Amino acid sequence: MSVQEDLRRRLQEFDGRAMSLLGEAESALGGEPGYIDALVALVPDPEPFVGSGASWLLKSFLEGGGALSAEQTQALMAALPQEEKGAHWSTALHLCQSMRYLDLRGLGPTSFGSSPPWSTSLWLWVEPLLTHKRPFLRAWSLDALAHLAKADEGYQMDFEAALKRASEDEAASVRARARACSANQV
Repeated sequence: MSVQEDLRRRLQEFDGRAMSLLGEAESALGGEPGYIDALVALVPDPEPFVGSGASWLLKSFLEGGGALSAEQTQALMAALPQEEKGAHWSTALHLCQSMRYLDLRGLGPTSFGSSPPWSTSLWLWVEPLLTHKRPFLRAWSLDALAHLAKADEGYQMDFEAALKRASEDEAASVRARARACSANQV
């Protein structure tokens, strides 16, 4: 069984709450060759908690000092999960929280076949999250947009407009993230 198949099988047991299952998967497979490639491949999985678990494990890897290669980052940007296609909202949250650890500038002007350049793809993915019903997702999508604007200055005006809206958001978590972003603490 490949690392990806084993990881997917383990993540199919995840219910979105039993974080111990994720820790066990990370302990069992984290050191295996192909583990990070498997995480990247499973983030857009159509089973919601498979993608959510994979994105949480990817975030854990990045927070622990790990880094994605340019190819892995490109693969992640090419397959950003969509809620309307079955992705769980927490998958988007984990990815937004992970953007600060990705080398977006290292992607350069690459485009993915006939799709838009990576920065346009990321903007099109982040933009609807800025008005999501879940406050934490609104907050962290602002953070992701801040990192996009740092990597591609063409999005600076979009970021500033989103920052202004977020600073007036009804949710304290969104306003707090807006303050952190405006203080350049992203």
